[in-house]
Amino acid sequence: MCMKLESFCCCYELKSGAMFVGRLGIVCESIILMGLVLTGLVLANVSCNEIVKVVASYDKSFSLDENITSEKCEAYRTIILIFLVVSIILCIVLFTVDYFLIKGTRKRNHYMILPAVISYPIVGMCLLCYTAYIMTISICGFMLAALSVLWYAYACGCLYSLYVEIRHEKYRRAQYMHAQTFHFSS
Repeated sequence: MCMKLESFCCCYELKSGAMFVGRLGIVCESIILMGLVLTGLVLANVSCNEIVKVVASYDKSFSLDENITSEKCEAYRTIILIFLVVSIILCIVLFTVDYFLIKGTRKRNHYMILPAVISYPIVGMCLLCYTAYIMTISICGFMLAALSVLWYAYACGCLYSLYVEIRHEKYRRAQYMHAQTFHFSS
């Protein structure tokens, strides 16, 4: 059995913490979604030479002296656009998960909280991999990514504790109702 957290940030109820996590997630995903859409719009209007310069700045094995054909440039553009589309889809999915987290917390429905309980550890593991990659690039980015991993780990613990609490409430209520029905029918 996992350790169950009793409160969020040592002084708030788990319900308040889940509402905060859900709202913060919706705000962050909205900002990220706007950034991804704007990046896609800018990318659609950027020349191939600019794309090559950006790729060369991130990929050290890529040299600007290479003869860049229009096919190769379009291939880079396509790869970046595919990455943007996948990122937008994931952002929309996480937005929906956070919406269900808020709605499930309000209605005390553990089935609506379950998507967040499942997806937050997955996002945390992806951030952990990203943190390992960022560690090779910059220390500031590494610190920010490491703090994000810690935040997701704590949020996972709080959400799981709330999920277990609500599930046990439903189970106890069902047992009580069953006992009352059995008692009255005798």
